[in-house]
This record gives sequence, C-alpha cells and structure tokens, in this order.
Amino acid sequence: MTQGLIERARAALTQGLLPTAVDAAQAAIAENPLDPDAWELAGLAHFRLADYGRAAECFRRVTDLAPERATAWSNCAAALNHTGAVREAIVAGRRAVALAPGIEALNNLGAALDHDGQAAQAAECYRQALAIAPSGVLWNNLGNALKGAGDLQGAIAAYRRAAELDPALLRAQSNLMLVLNYSGDVSPAETLGVARRVGEALLHGRAPFPARSAAGGPLVRVGFVGADFYNHPVGRLILPVLEARTRGRTHWTLYAQNTVRDRYSERLRAAADAWVDIAALNDDALGDRVASDGIDVLVDLSGHTAGNRLPVFARRAAPVQLSWLGYAGTTGVSAIDGVIVDHDVVPPGAEAFFSEPVLHLNRPYVAYGAPESEVPCGDPPCLRNGYVTFGAFNNPAKTTPAVIALWSRLLQRLPGARILFKSRCYGDATHCEALRAQFARHGIDAERLVFEGISFGADYFASFNRVDIALDPFPFNGLMTTLDTVWMGVPVVTRAAAIGMLGRHGLLVAHAVRAPEWVASTDEAYLDAATRLAHDPSTLIMWRCCLRDALKRSALCDASGLAGALERVFLSLVEAKR
Repeated sequence: MTQGLIERARAALTQGLLPTAVDAAQAAIAENPLDPDAWELAGLAHFRLADYGRAAECFRRVTDLAPERATAWSNCAAALNHTGAVREAIVAGRRAVALAPGIEALNNLGAALDHDGQAAQAAECYRQALAIAPSGVLWNNLGNALKGAGDLQGAIAAYRRAAELDPALLRAQSNLMLVLNYSGDVSPAETLGVARRVGEALLHGRAPFPARSAAGGPLVRVGFVGADFYNHPVGRLILPVLEARTRGRTHWTLYAQNTVRDRYSERLRAAADAWVDIAALNDDALGDRVASDGIDVLVDLSGHTAGNRLPVFARRAAPVQLSWLGYAGTTGVSAIDGVIVDHDVVPPGAEAFFSEPVLHLNRPYVAYGAPESEVPCGDPPCLRNGYVTFGAFNNPAKTTPAVIALWSRLLQRLPGARILFKSRCYGDATHCEALRAQFARHGIDAERLVFEGISFGADYFASFNRVDIALDPFPFNGLMTTLDTVWMGVPVVTRAAAIGMLGRHGLLVAHAVRAPEWVASTDEAYLDAATRLAHDPSTLIMWRCCLRDALKRSALCDASGLAGALERVFLSLVEAKR
C-alpha cells in the first residue's frame, strides 16, 4: 500500500501535479512514517510549490531516517536557504558535499554561502561544479558570487558565458544588465543598447498575453510585482507609501515573489488591499492571475534584480505597465509604458537613455519611513577618538577599483583617518583580506580599514554612531543606506553622475535636506568635500543635532504626498487607455 502511494506521488511530481503529489506523499507518510522516500517526495512537492518551510521540515525528516542520503541534505540546504535559515543551510550543504560532491550539492552549498556573504567560498563551489559539467545555470551562479566578491569583470564574463550556453536562461541576461550598472565601464548609450537587447530576449518566442482594456469602473486596480516585500530597501521604501495612502479611488495588490517573511512583510500585507504569493506561479499562471484580478496598472518593483518577473511584463499582462522604485535605470522592456522618477535623479536630457517614457514627479520619487528602532544620534566619534572615521556601509559590489583608488587618496590626505566598512560580506575574512590587498596597492595600511559584518534593528542603527562622515560609492550611489545614514545625523559625501539615475541618489538626498556642499561632480571636489568636513568637527556636531529633523521636514518623509502623486499618475494613464 505504501509503495503504491509513493509511486503515485512520484508520477504526479513528474507530471507537475504538485497538490496531488503532496496528497499521495502525505498518505504514504500516514501509512509508514518511517519511510524516507515518502518524506523526500513530500519535500520535493512542497519545494516546487514554493512552500520552503514545509519542504525543509520534510527533508530534515529524511536526514533523520537516512542520514547517508546526500540528496536529502542537499535538498534541505536549498529549502533552508530559501527560508533565510542560511547558517543551517550551510551545515546541510557541507554534509551533502561530504557525502557526494556532485553538481547539485555543490550548487546548493554555493547558494547558501553566497547568501551568507561568503562570496569567495561560494565561487569555489561553483567552479568545482563547473569542472564536473559546465552549464548556463552554474556560470550564472558563479557570476553572482563574483559580483558579491567585488570581481565585476569576472561576473560580466560569467554572465555572458551563461547566456552563450543557455540563451533561454533569462535571469543571466538580467544579471548581466544589473552588473553593468555597477561597473561604470559602460556609457549610458551602451547600457540602453544592452537593455533593449535583453528586453527583446525576454519576449523572444513567447506569445503576448491576450489584450485587455482598462476596466470602466470607478476603482482603478493597481498591482505591484516584487521580490522584496520584507526588510529590504524596496520593502522599507514602499511601506510608508502604502500606510499613508488614502483609500477609495485605487485598489492596491502586492504580488509577492519573495518567500522570506518578517515584521515588514506583516505590515506590508496589512497595509495592502490584497496580497498574492506568486513564487510558485509560472509566467502563464501569473499573467492569468493578474487578468482575473482585473489589474489596470501593473508596476514592476524589481527591474533586473534578483527574483524579477520581467518576462511577464514583456508579454504585457496589464493595460498599463510601469517601472518604479526597485531599479535605477531602464529595463529595456518595450511593453513598459513609463518609468516613475523625479527631476533630481533623471535631469533634462537623461530621458534619452530610457527605453520607457519618463514620468517625472514634481517631488522625490521615494519616501522614507521612520525606523522601528529608536536609536538616538550620538556625538561624532572623532571627539573621543582623536581621528576621523569614514563609513562605507553600502553593497560591497559598489566598491569598485575606481572607488578604492579615490578613497585611498582621501586617506593619504588625512593620515590619521580610518574607514569602517560594514555589510554582510565583511563578516567573511577572505573578502576583507582581498579588500585590504586592493588598498595596500595604493599604499594604505591594513590597520586603517575596519570591518564589521551585518547587523539588524537597533544594532544596525547604532553602528552609525561609530562614523563621523559617510562615503557614498560611485557610479552606483546608495539610497536606503544614505537615508539611514542621514537619519542618524551623519553627513554623506557623494559624487553625482551627470546622466545615470543610479549615480544621482546621493544628490537627491542632499538636495532634500539642503546640504548641497555634500555633492561633488569630480574626484577632486569629492576629496575636498570630505576633507572640509573632516577638519570641521563643529559642523559634524551641528549635523548630529539637526540632520534627522531636516530629513523629517523634507519631502522625502512625505509619504502621503508621494502616495497621492502616484495615484494621480495611475488614474491619468488608465483614463488615457479607456
């Protein structure tokens, strides 16, 4: 009886009948709870349904019943990684590799290590897997690890190799598009050309969804598609808008690709009119769901970042489709009807470098919400240390060779100064040693570089009290990090790009808090701005006292105003389609 149920579950899994597979596997478990095959099939079905928590529970049970089964440990690592239990995923992945160092085990361990910020070790896992059998997926994953390790040229080469081996691997195309934004070696015109080619590839050979007209009712239905509805910059930036909006004229649905859940997810779900989990939906199913929900305006919040659903947008799932918030540039998708920005990040003339029509708001296109953690602004640490501490808390991939060269010149100007680097990757000794070596080539001693791993909540915000002045990277500025920095009373020296949106977020924040002296347009001006602040502790004290209030009074904290501006855009575009 049990074996028959197991065969039924296996057949249903092969045919993609996932609920049937779950039912059959669960029935087999009820018959014989000590059968590891039944538990493994249940885990595989739950995994494909994107129910990663239940999948992990099933795979754990398999490892209890059959501790030498390498596939169970490998599957457990993959499921745990999706739930955010990264350290546990690494333990399971290492056990799988020890039992059988095959492609799947190495790939899953690499993914968990990369998620934990151990990019160099992740890259080694992928290289070992590639030595067994090259594939587009493995080259793509190697590109992710190399980007995390700061090897942008290596990442670009890996993504290109992935696309060559597997042209249908659309995420490799998106990843290539994303990493080009970090490198600074490609002009805006070249970036636009690549984006358009990637946009065409997203649609190639795929039929558009059936055309729909905007609904004629009084309520405009807006859907937001994203993979970051949790404690992530996108989740944190859309939350105040959702909570501040006035209901009545529009209905907002969040289509959540992410499976990570936290307190921000709970607040987002509560603030939205509807929440739909889409991780288990393929593109056809997602398009059908958007249509059945009667969505008039579909807003992409990911661009080419991880977990995006741009192929659905390429096939036009809604009458009006827009890009906003999650991607600082053009998607290259011709079916997207507009990108929502402001005049600071996309100045006159920069519209030519977007495939989408540019829709300017007459206010900042983002809004900042007060953090949940109540951490007071402390005194500038230079007052007690006797030297200035610069802060670099952004994604390490933004710390390019050009950035390292300029920051080294700054440290040479200020012999006693140090830089505090803080991010997930800086918990990895290998990554820190590699960065020290890059600074050493510019004559900077290792003791002038301080590293801290990731922290959250009050601990994260308290870390800004160990910094006097923040250094914004370029050409890819910070945004969420810059806003958090300003909230904690720390000035941010930024270099503004003339054209690229991703290089103008520091300028956006500086303008909002009326601090134009933070903004530079050249290397020398950047050095001068940082040096002036370093030699002026009275100004640093002043910013600690008043900068948070300046941010609160600015349009960046007017979430209600942004919600209203967005609603007017949605309503006008739908009206034009009717």
